[in-house]
Amino acid sequence: MNINNEVVSIRKIEREDMDFIQKLWGDEESMLASGGPYLIKEEDKDDLYAILNKGDDVNNHYVIAASGDLIGDLSIRNYVDDKAQLDMKLFNEMRNKGYGRQTLSLVLDYFFNEMGGKEIYLELWLVNYFANKKLSDYGFEATSVTEDFNIMTMIKAKYEESVFSK
Repeated sequence: MNINNEVVSIRKIEREDMDFIQKLWGDEESMLASGGPYLIKEEDKDDLYAILNKGDDVNNHYVIAASGDLIGDLSIRNYVDDKAQLDMKLFNEMRNKGYGRQTLSLVLDYFFNEMGGKEIYLELWLVNYFANKKLSDYGFEATSVTEDFNIMTMIKAKYEESVFSK
């Protein structure tokens, strides 16, 4: 999946992106709502890249860019029977600028209209109030709530009624 609009672009991860992933995942502020920073050792980058890069499989890791600069990453996982899990992170200083919405718009359009997907979900820590609220505003529904996290789900019919399909 390599997709873009006039604001953001999303492409498969490349080996050269591992310095960016190391920086993003190690950034405490950016990773706070994802369970905290994950420090990647220099000697582990090649092994991690091999795990993240699934070639042409849609179950893959991607980077997000705006104006040519990398600003975040996302992954599509557990794609089975037209359902998938989406994870997305943006650098903290890139939030509240519309990049998350634009990225989500691209991914949902690709997933529902190009891939023929039927359901996509995100697992969010409950402390990530902003993302939980935004996803709810966008048409995602909390389909599972535990004491630690929500699973926010959108099915194709809800996508077609959402702000993203207009």
